[in-house]
Amino acid sequence: MMMPKMKDALPSYHNWGIAVFLVKDVPPKLTDNGSYCDFRVEHVPEPENYSHTEVLSYPNGSDQPKKPSNKKIKKQIRQMISDRAQIVKYPTP
Repeated sequence: MMMPKMKDALPSYHNWGIAVFLVKDVPPKLTDNGSYCDFRVEHVPEPENYSHTEVLSYPNGSDQPKKPSNKKIKKQIRQMISDRAQIVKYPTP
């Protein structure tokens, strides 16, 4: 399979900002007081964005992705990704 060039993989998206982080920055699991959530990074290409990837969460052994029900875990994963993300394009007015 041919991989798109970076300029093709990151279209302008008009005035949106774009941040990136590495797959290794997403922990496989977070726990809090007996509650836990597994995280998986999955490549979900879109017609206009081949590089689109999602972080999916599977709380408490769920076999279907769902939002984390534990607020502390939800806050923790967001903070971890935010701390490691790099901005490659700032939003424009």
